[in-house]
Amino acid sequence: MKRTWVIARNTFKELIREKIFFVFAAVACLIFLLALLLGQLSFSEQNKIFLDVSFFAIEMTMLGLSLFLGGSLLRREVDRQTCLLILARPISRFEFLLGQLLGLVLLQIIFGILLHILIWCSSGFGSGWAHFCVFLSIFYKSLMVQCFVLLLSTSVRSSLAISAGLVFYLLSNALNDLSFAAKKSKDEFFILITNIMGVCLPHFDQLNLKTSWTIENPPHADQILFFTLQTSLWSIFLFLLAYIFWRKKDLVPTN
Repeated sequence: MKRTWVIARNTFKELIREKIFFVFAAVACLIFLLALLLGQLSFSEQNKIFLDVSFFAIEMTMLGLSLFLGGSLLRREVDRQTCLLILARPISRFEFLLGQLLGLVLLQIIFGILLHILIWCSSGFGSGWAHFCVFLSIFYKSLMVQCFVLLLSTSVRSSLAISAGLVFYLLSNALNDLSFAAKKSKDEFFILITNIMGVCLPHFDQLNLKTSWTIENPPHADQILFFTLQTSLWSIFLFLLAYIFWRKKDLVPTN
């Protein structure tokens, strides 16, 4: 486990130097300032507008980090052949893959917590538990997306992994709407497809807590525990699939 944490720490240091990270951090700050300005336009709903826009900015930023950093994580190591140097040491492919994932997860946690603390302070120090629940809901979705993108990046190009990850995120968020539309249409094939999607995709719609309503009506601990269990199972499943493909991947370039 010590070797895994060494890889995770080095991955974290590399990721915070990536230009794309600074781009998303700058975008998050700009949207945060925009939320402050929009809040000033409507004094009666100032806090509501500020929270809704700020939470949306955090989710989009963390989604972007999951897609772009997660999609290029392994590809960068393979292209540079640095993975061969690391795996030549007494480090297994499982430890390497897990370390890469944990490095990105660590970046997401630190980045997300800092942004949420900033929002919590700016909104007048509301319910700490409610803000923590919002952070968990956003982080859980980004974790499952980055595990899915990591899985795909073991077999396809980064651009395809990123595109598929975005589709995965959108469909997982729209499962309830698609199911409702299928029932209204009464199309048996449409209903069958939505039922299959409901089994094969995580229900992100259950994790949509990024609103000011959640701050006023925070979820109970048992609901958060259910979300944690659901996220853990999906993340472990996707990571193990990624490891199966990564273990069989030929890392030596062929002419």
